[in-house]
Amino acid sequence: MTAIEAGTTAKDEKLATWLKVNEAHITPRWAREVRAQGHVKDRILSTQQLQRHHLLSFYDGLVEAARTGHLATLQIFLNEMVYERVQEAYNIDEILLVPQKLRITIHERVTATEPPDEALAIIGALEPLLDQSISIIVRSFTDLTEGLLNERLTEAELMAQSLHQANEEANRSLMQLRTLYNVSREFGRTVDIEQTLGLIAEHLAAAANIDRCAIWMAGESGTLVVTVAHGIAAEQLEGLTLSPDKRSFILEAFRRREHQLVEDRLDGRPLNDPLGDYFRMRSALAMPLADEGKAIGVITVDARSSAHPFDISTIDMVRSVAEQAAIAIKTTHLYDQLARLNQELERRVQQRTKELERAMRDLEELDRTKSDFISIAAHELKTPLTLIQGYTNILKDSVEPQNPKNTVVMQGITTGIERLMAIIEDMIDVSVIDTEALTLHVMPILPSRVIRSALNEFRKVMDKRKLILTVKGMDELPHIECDTQRLHQAFVNVIGNAIKYTPDDGRIDIAGQLLPAQETGSVDFVKITVTDTGIGIDPEHHERIFDKFYQVGDISLHSSGKTKFKGGGPGLGLAITKGVIEAHGGKIWVESKGYDEERCPGSTFHILLPTKAMRTLKDVRAKRAMDK
Repeated sequence: MTAIEAGTTAKDEKLATWLKVNEAHITPRWAREVRAQGHVKDRILSTQQLQRHHLLSFYDGLVEAARTGHLATLQIFLNEMVYERVQEAYNIDEILLVPQKLRITIHERVTATEPPDEALAIIGALEPLLDQSISIIVRSFTDLTEGLLNERLTEAELMAQSLHQANEEANRSLMQLRTLYNVSREFGRTVDIEQTLGLIAEHLAAAANIDRCAIWMAGESGTLVVTVAHGIAAEQLEGLTLSPDKRSFILEAFRRREHQLVEDRLDGRPLNDPLGDYFRMRSALAMPLADEGKAIGVITVDARSSAHPFDISTIDMVRSVAEQAAIAIKTTHLYDQLARLNQELERRVQQRTKELERAMRDLEELDRTKSDFISIAAHELKTPLTLIQGYTNILKDSVEPQNPKNTVVMQGITTGIERLMAIIEDMIDVSVIDTEALTLHVMPILPSRVIRSALNEFRKVMDKRKLILTVKGMDELPHIECDTQRLHQAFVNVIGNAIKYTPDDGRIDIAGQLLPAQETGSVDFVKITVTDTGIGIDPEHHERIFDKFYQVGDISLHSSGKTKFKGGGPGLGLAITKGVIEAHGGKIWVESKGYDEERCPGSTFHILLPTKAMRTLKDVRAKRAMDK
């Protein structure tokens, strides 16, 4: 019996003592050497981690064996180490590196610290222990790898058997999936119901273990009719019918909405079915077609009888095709309904389009008629009004100035004529803007001068209504090319609008700002804002207020007045202003949080004007059309 088998070795207290005394010097260096040259999993551990991971246990077992002469503890430690390392795919050389590096490390330490005689004695006592350790490692590794190899061989045999079975099943599944794929692919190619059913029957008849396929569709009375058939002797089934009072496996599948499998063989009971002659010596499967739980037909497949009828995989394949077919049939019906609906919608849309086009033409004609009426009415009213104004001036000179009553009457007539003349002039301006006939006579001028001239018309009324006015940034603005008279008219309308809808003791702020070309992308612009603390404008009216004759609020409450709080007017001022600003190549818009007569959220009108103006409104609109 060998020392390994007996589990014993020679005692050597002196070796055990020396190993324990030098443990702190030997084990760190030993761990570093193993870590430097060992398995990749050893290299990712720190020296301390590697020491704790078997090395210290190995060292303690070695000391115990030297002290007692028994290898049991050492053998347990070594077997555990080998088992764990084999599980982690260490090879034998990587495992034997541990005792080999320990031997080298101890030799280096003993020769460096002990006299030669002592060193030889220690090494001589150590070598048998290390040799026995290596033998234990080799024996354990051999046993473990042999066991693992046997396990792997057994697993390989079982895997080969499973693979063979899986391969057979995969081949069957592949053929069935190919059939399902072909059927699914064909569904998307047509929305014709007869063509769809024909493709289904054709692909099923071509599947493995199937000779023939027929599709039976239900009529209103519940009678099943063969709509399409494909495969061997398919012509025998074409046009067949089954009335609901018959007892057939096909009708049974239809009624129960469950598949029915039948077989007619010489060695068994013949098929008892009114269609038995058509399925003689054949296995047949009837699969219902159902849409939302309601049966709409049956798919039958059959083949010559064999030792085995249709298997589960074939039944599942036909069931999958039937489910897809039911969806395809429903989709086809829905498509037909949608096509009819689209045709009806298209007819209605065309009808409504013609009506809208006719209404648009009527509206355009009405708008032209309105513009023509405004132009004609303005000119026709202006002529007699000019005569009235002239005769009024003559009459004013002839009345007695000493009579205060006459003076008041004449002043009232004059004011009314001037107000009416201003309205007529506005009507003419709107007509000119509508026909894009507005022509500008431009000249360079400072925007501050235009603002001052516009404000001069409102000094008295602003003082009377105690409105606070501030003007900022206007003096810093450069010259702009503009029609001075038209721009004056535009700013009078905007400022007058602010005054009209701002309560007494309110505030109006006018601010100017230069927008260089790099910000606007074209030419230099000046931006002028007119902000008030008035009653505000509802957002739904922000664009409409620039339409001619548009009035915000109840027209029945209309109260005339140019500067009176909430005083009404003909609704032409902002429309003219927009036309004038756009004729200069500019833009105007309003911002306001809403209408509120109590909190007075106010409004801000923004006016953009280029420093280089267009000549006509028609030129501006033509340029904008080209830019778009």
